[in-house]
Amino acid sequence: MRMVNCEKCGKIFSSLSSRLCDECREEEDKILKRAKEELYRNPGLGMMELVQRLDIPVETLEKFVREGRLVLRSKERVALACEICGREISAGKRCPACEAKVRKMARELYREAKIGEGMYSLRTIKARREGPHE
Repeated sequence: MRMVNCEKCGKIFSSLSSRLCDECREEEDKILKRAKEELYRNPGLGMMELVQRLDIPVETLEKFVREGRLVLRSKERVALACEICGREISAGKRCPACEAKVRKMARELYREAKIGEGMYSLRTIKARREGPHE
């Protein structure tokens, strides 16, 4: 375990992977639960309607949608962009085309690498995709 600062409140806590302390994570989980309950009762709600009903920051809902923890079924467009190509997406971090490319490249890199020799970051994968720079 390592000591990190909570990205929301700044409190120092020990963590394996979480960026939020226990209190902030619980608060976020409660907001997510309320959002899901509201969407269950009103499945056609859009992002802004849900933000207004729950009185929460729009960034919080965008985070849930980007992480795939919340799915909006309204016809209102969610303004998310693929982290690789910048195309508009409705959920997650990458568009289906870029996700397929990342998975393919990760498989290729895994085959090339010796087992246990480390992991590749998204930056490494992007650099490989772009090819050598002259």
